[in-house]
Amino acid sequence: MELYEIETNSVVAVLSIYRRTQYFEEQLNSILGQTIVPKEIFIWVNYHEDNLEFVDNDLYPLLNKYDYKGFRVIKNDFNWKFHGRFSIAQMAQSEYVCVLDDDTIPGNGWFENCIKSMRIKNGLMGCIGEIYYLTPENHVHMHKTEGWRSNNQTIKRVDVVGHSWFFRKEWLKFLWMEEPVTWDVCEDIQFSYCLQKYGGIYSYVPPQPIEDIDLCGSSKGYEYGGDEVASYILFMDEWRGLDSLRFKVYNEYIFQRGMELIHRKKRTTNEVITWNHERIGNN
Repeated sequence: MELYEIETNSVVAVLSIYRRTQYFEEQLNSILGQTIVPKEIFIWVNYHEDNLEFVDNDLYPLLNKYDYKGFRVIKNDFNWKFHGRFSIAQMAQSEYVCVLDDDTIPGNGWFENCIKSMRIKNGLMGCIGEIYYLTPENHVHMHKTEGWRSNNQTIKRVDVVGHSWFFRKEWLKFLWMEEPVTWDVCEDIQFSYCLQKYGGIYSYVPPQPIEDIDLCGSSKGYEYGGDEVASYILFMDEWRGLDSLRFKVYNEYIFQRGMELIHRKKRTTNEVITWNHERIGNN
């Protein structure tokens, strides 16, 4: 039996392959170009007929081009959707884990930015986050977005983070303390909720000033996050409106399970309440 020691500031990155195979090499280069190079890179392959040619013919020749011995490929014959990649993260032998969506190309200083931010706010870090509030009619309404879309200059606390999740590996146990409301979507709120409830750990967005792209968690979010295979575009009717699956799931976490929101106090508004159609945490 071999015991292992956790190296200080060590990171394992978890990448996904689903339908956006055209971005994979660029994402891989950005991960290997980090100022803190990950000790391993787990590549989680969800099954889809669109990625078969890439996975069978192009993936391994691409990986062999790099002078890097830490690639670990997990090829599935099933689409485990959004939660599955977090399960393989449990195998990481590192202090930190970063799980990234397949449209997320971080700046070279993203990992370092997250670690430095966690020294100030010891919480889950994401490259984008949303803050919600409740209306008098008990509807969930998005109040504000922080992160690469807003170019925040300081660390911001949010209710839910997505696109990239950077956290202490030991916190993964909290993710599975409760069965998710659904396995189809909403891994983002499941993680933020469980960390908050069982670990007293909150969600934050590190600084991402527009003048320093190296600190950005998603340098091409606008360009890649809205392509033709984005989940919120493929299923726009589902994502939009009060009756969408995502809205129902959020209601379950907030009203039934008691997730704490930053703005839990209800606000009076005459606005027409519509659910924001942009996904946090697309695959």
